[in-house]
Amino acid sequence: LDVGMAGPAAPAAPGLLVLTGAVVGGSLDYSVHPPALWVRTDGPALYRLTEPSEAYKSMCRPPGLSLDCPLSEASLKPLLPLFEHTKLEHPFASKKKTVYPSLCLSSFTLCAKDATPRSLLRSMPDGLRAKNRPADAPDDAVYIRGRLAPAAKRASSPWVWAGPVRAWSIDFEARPRDGRPDPILWLCTAHAAYALRPSEAAGGETEVGGAALQHVSSLDRADRSAPDPLASAASRAWATGDGLAMRLAGEVLAGCREQADPLRAVKLYNVIMTNAWSRLPQADTAGMQRNAAVYEKHLASFLIQALLDANQDPMAARLKEERAKWLQERKWASAGPSRADAGRAAKGAGLGIGAAAAAKARATELGVSVARVPPAVSSAAPSPRVPGGGTSSFNAAPSVPAVKRAKPPA
Repeated sequence: LDVGMAGPAAPAAPGLLVLTGAVVGGSLDYSVHPPALWVRTDGPALYRLTEPSEAYKSMCRPPGLSLDCPLSEASLKPLLPLFEHTKLEHPFASKKKTVYPSLCLSSFTLCAKDATPRSLLRSMPDGLRAKNRPADAPDDAVYIRGRLAPAAKRASSPWVWAGPVRAWSIDFEARPRDGRPDPILWLCTAHAAYALRPSEAAGGETEVGGAALQHVSSLDRADRSAPDPLASAASRAWATGDGLAMRLAGEVLAGCREQADPLRAVKLYNVIMTNAWSRLPQADTAGMQRNAAVYEKHLASFLIQALLDANQDPMAARLKEERAKWLQERKWASAGPSRADAGRAAKGAGLGIGAAAAAKARATELGVSVARVPPAVSSAAPSPRVPGGGTSSFNAAPSVPAVKRAKPPA
């Protein structure tokens, strides 16, 4: 090792080449940024290692200082004084009265055990991971990889690997400084509760934490500057999947809460949904159709449940109704133009019959004698033939007999 002067001296400063005795211990100090690696020899002497030599760089992998060598979740217990956010309350409670520390993660990705992207809402739609799983069931566990946000000043942000996730919950009331919704996704594991914000998910480039003990060769710098396909896939999967669902739900709930009455929000359904979709990042919604995304099975179920939890039952019912209409339209469209026209005509005729029945019931309540009201004539029906060939230019519905009012009592 090329050991420079101890303390905050610049790594490039010339130093002495030293061959120390056997190393008997060492530790990583995460309370400073960048983290400091200290080793103790049988001299006895204490050394702070600032930069590995060229021959040792490929073997120097301190835990937490690089994306491919994160800290294990079990090793976070002695680091809680640096990273536990005591003023941030999570929604989880344990029957065994286990206390879960509140930790915050940035530059995070939700993935499988092999680090491939995985959707939390699809893997755990009910918010809990099943305990008694069949032996032949596929492994759908969700893990977290991200950087710990320090609670202490001047502390570093090491990488950590946590999971599997046991439960999740979303706080839609959280708002950033600009006032727009930025929900907090809470994830609970066997050791801690983690707070994640959609706006702080990992980007498409490989992120490397800490300036100390990083590879500084030209080859390593080129590797870090090149996009990581796995990180790009995870970023895209989050932006168009779980992240999109959380952002959209937050915007829809914000639009509903702006109305004093939930019934008024239902009348403004199209306005609220259009505004919520327009406020999403354009880079995430590029090439996507709003109805196709909103009425997708998993996203629609998530939105409906979020509205029900926020006591917006009328809006949830309207969303469910609009999704059923959209699915019916798609079914007709897939069957061909003639089938679609026939379906719309049958639907219109049904509405005409229903309107006539409603009018008759209303007139009966008012004490009015109503003659039989014929059903509405579909616009798809052929026009009647006239003598001499051709069709008539007038295709109106049959006239309705005049309504006779009942005589008032003497």
